[in-house]
Amino acid sequence: AFAGKHILLPVDGSRHSDVAAATVVKLAKQSQAPVTVIAASADASKQAEAQANANRIQNLLKQEGVDARAEVRSGQPDVVISETAQHCQADLIVMGSHGRSGLGRLLIGSVSEKVIGQARCPVLVVKG
Repeated sequence: AFAGKHILLPVDGSRHSDVAAATVVKLAKQSQAPVTVIAASADASKQAEAQANANRIQNLLKQEGVDARAEVRSGQPDVVISETAQHCQADLIVMGSHGRSGLGRLLIGSVSEKVIGQARCPVLVVKG
């Protein structure tokens, strides 16, 4: 079982975030770890949408009895996620994967891969 002290859950409003949230519910219930839900908004016009995504997932977690709080930060998602993980001293980052493979993934350089490269704690990538 995971015996962490804090879990970070980045969300982007996609179904991949919902799959990751379901995994976090299980981990958080086992470990009693609090969860920070983080939505990164690289674009000021998307701030309200990011807040709505974070709040929705926070509410889902709370309904399951998980201690969760939601944050929205401005900036590039991989940087925001890595900085927030350090700030809240997360032991684990749980992210949904968009599951792109091959050339598309190489060209895009997915957020998950960037976070794995930057984070100081383990990153669990959940495939939908």
